Amino acid sequence: MKTRLFILLLIITFFAQCADVLVPDISEEEIMLISPGDSLQTLERSLSFTWEELEDATSYELQIVTPSFDAINTVVMDTITESTFISLDLNPGVYEWQVIGVNEAFSTTCCDSYQFIILEGDNEDVSNSVIELVAPADGACQMDTSLTFSWEALSGATQYVFQLASSTTFATILEAKELTTTTTSTTLDDEGTYYWRVRAENDFTQTFSDWRTRNFTLDRTAPTVPELTFPLDMDTLFVDMQETDLVWDSSTDAVEDELAIYDILGADTPIYSLVTTDFSIDLDTISINLPEGSYFWSVSSIDKAGNQSEEATTRSFFLKLE
Repeated sequence: MKTRLFILLLIITFFAQCADVLVPDISEEEIMLISPGDSLQTLERSLSFTWEELEDATSYELQIVTPSFDAINTVVMDTITESTFISLDLNPGVYEWQVIGVNEAFSTTCCDSYQFIILEGDNEDVSNSVIELVAPADGACQMDTSLTFSWEALSGATQYVFQLASSTTFATILEAKELTTTTTSTTLDDEGTYYWRVRAENDFTQTFSDWRTRNFTLDRTAPTVPELTFPLDMDTLFVDMQETDLVWDSSTDAVEDELAIYDILGADTPIYSLVTTDFSIDLDTISINLPEGSYFWSVSSIDKAGNQSEEATTRSFFLKLE
């Protein structure tokens, strides 16, 4: 009886050893990962996990964790599959994944792992979107050489391309920037008309909006000094007898004039000033009552950019009340 039992144990041991010999040892093999690739950053939340087939593996163990295998916070998936492909929807975050090959007797003990990041953001096509420019206004004219350009944020844009040129064709770009903000500044030295444009881009969908373009003029030259025409120097004005008391001429490069009346020749501050687009004034209509006496007056011109000329040569008049 003991002899038979011993023989039976030998037979069982022999066949078990034969089985191990027949199953290939894959413990030193490595599964080659395909996608998602290592260090991938994407807005896509539906990902396909694929890897190369291992000839002697009968199944695969897919493991996905956050944020890494060295510091596991969450085991997102640990599953056995006979396929080399699994699709999965994931939330934004940092992930790491690996695959272990398995057969009846062995498993791969060494394996690569890839880390990837699912970003939070807009995965939008911006090709049909319209970007709105804010400042400078189209056709603006200014004297300040320091300029700030701004536009409204566009949903779905991951960045903006800004260009500045001296012609409508943008053949020669004076300045070009790729920005994630909706504003940029620059300084210009030369007077002239400039053109600027902006378009929105989405890096993830590889789409971009049409350009929006504006122009502005940099003008640092003061307008021509106006000419005082009436009254003549040292004339007497009789208030209430004349509709227009002070009259002057301005050049075409002026858009408005500043009248100044002084009670002392050479005073720094006028007793009355008025910015007007007219070329005359009736003293009966001004906001202060001038007592009878001697006064001095002058006019300076202001252009579209805000440049102001020097004052015209001061004249005097004697105001007589009737």
